[in-house]
Amino acid sequence: MNEADTRAELIDPALRAAGWGIIEESRIRREVIAPGRLIGGGRRAKSKFADYVLIYRNQKLGIIEAKADTEPYTEGVQQAKDYGDRLQVRYTYATNGRKIYQIDMLTGKEQNIEQYPTPEELWNMTYPSTSSLRLGSLRLGSGQAGQAGNTNEWRDRFSSIPFEDKSGTWEARYYQHNAITKVLEAIANNQDRMLLTLATGTGKTCIAFQGRGTRIFEGKDYFTIYDFVRAHEKFNDPEWDGPPQEPPTGITPRSGGLSEVEVLQLQSEVEGPQRREKIVIELADGKKRTLQHSVQTTYWSPDGKPLSATAFVKRLYGELPALFQDEIELRRLWSRPDTRHTLLEGLAEKGYGEEQMTAIQKLADAENSDVFDVLTFIAYAKPPLSRRERVIAHKSLIFSRYTGKQQEFLDFVLDQYIREGVRELAQDKLPQLLELKYHSINDAISELGDVGQIREVFVNFQAWLYLDEKQAS
Repeated sequence: MNEADTRAELIDPALRAAGWGIIEESRIRREVIAPGRLIGGGRRAKSKFADYVLIYRNQKLGIIEAKADTEPYTEGVQQAKDYGDRLQVRYTYATNGRKIYQIDMLTGKEQNIEQYPTPEELWNMTYPSTSSLRLGSLRLGSGQAGQAGNTNEWRDRFSSIPFEDKSGTWEARYYQHNAITKVLEAIANNQDRMLLTLATGTGKTCIAFQGRGTRIFEGKDYFTIYDFVRAHEKFNDPEWDGPPQEPPTGITPRSGGLSEVEVLQLQSEVEGPQRREKIVIELADGKKRTLQHSVQTTYWSPDGKPLSATAFVKRLYGELPALFQDEIELRRLWSRPDTRHTLLEGLAEKGYGEEQMTAIQKLADAENSDVFDVLTFIAYAKPPLSRRERVIAHKSLIFSRYTGKQQEFLDFVLDQYIREGVRELAQDKLPQLLELKYHSINDAISELGDVGQIREVFVNFQAWLYLDEKQAS
């Protein structure tokens, strides 16, 4: 079975048998751990999801990382630990539906178990009332065990009230949930002062609006957030803030506007000359690559650090062996839309999304080339072909395998590929290409056959397009 079938047929029934989703106040949900790192162009890398989050009495108590029953049952251990650490959940599980592996994130104990604990059992495992007690990131030793009963009493009271969610329009992200929980558990442990330190934009107001006693009363329908350096008092100081000022009067443009020569001169003064220089770098394989570098261009690592053009390319070169082992494997992966998409996702995960690969194309002086050719240039020092050169070299071979109407359609697709790039060969572009060429899907079917046949032609011809040039000739 695949993972989805394994979850439906093996894991879900086992959780129900333990009472999850059946016992009152118990829930099972899938949770977005992180929406994915920003990779430019308004896009994100692949999101991190926890397959199962076990919730009881409004507390996240367990995480399960599921794999297909054909995989080793411990395959998801590293992910389960990662997600458990992020969500600060004590117990995490890895499973293939047939065996269950339990990890105690507090003690480090790992073991096989026969069945999932019930909600009440997992609650008591997470929050024991004697011996030692872990509260968020706090750990109480045996000398403080006398407080345990009182602490659990407060936790029980807090857990009976769900977090404020703005009528279902907002949900705390995992780090916000952790912050709120730590404050509540500190209160439960009789602490009367807490300090939360969070970065700008991480939702401090939303967090503050939680942690449970209200300061709103009759005639007071607001609350005030104070800062430690009393900067908030500035807003009550008319000399600092003062009344709003009138916006500056706009400049009236002269009649007729600027001439074309004046516009170009102004752009030159503002932007400066776009000087391009050649740089030669030698990578670990001992081969040299010549790059075209604009001295005004800045390159960035995934963690936001500026890089030189040389470091930018060397970093990509170092990442490629994790994505493909040799040129044969790269050609095989690139020759199918689905595996090419996976490879591009892998590049994006490593900080080389569409925007970064476009920068690499410019460095390689290969803006009219396929990304495939750019990768072979960086990885194996092969001179890149332009997309037009690739089509000319392979067109006869492609057409020899298809009929007249299919050739006509593929000729149109190849023309789009030359003009727009490899994204025109993605599977999700097929409906748009058909409508652009034939004006409707039905007309395309009448010319080319059913949808399955059209898709087969569209997918399979790409293997011939990316065939090694020596074999194609």
